[in-house]
Amino acid sequence: MTTARRTDRGKRGIAIAVVLTVLAVAFLPGLDDLVEQVFQQYVGAAAC
Repeated sequence: MTTARRTDRGKRGIAIAVVLTVLAVAFLPGLDDLVEQVFQQYVGAAAC
C-alpha cells in the first residue's frame, strides 16, 4: 500500500468520525456535554 493511499484512508476515517460525532450530538440528548469535555481535555493536553 502506498503512502498516498494510507493518507487518504486516514483522512476518510477522520471525516467519518466527525460526521458520526455531529449526528450523535444532534440526536442524542446529553452527548454534547460529553463531547465538549473530551474535546477540552484533548486541547488541554495538546497545549502542554
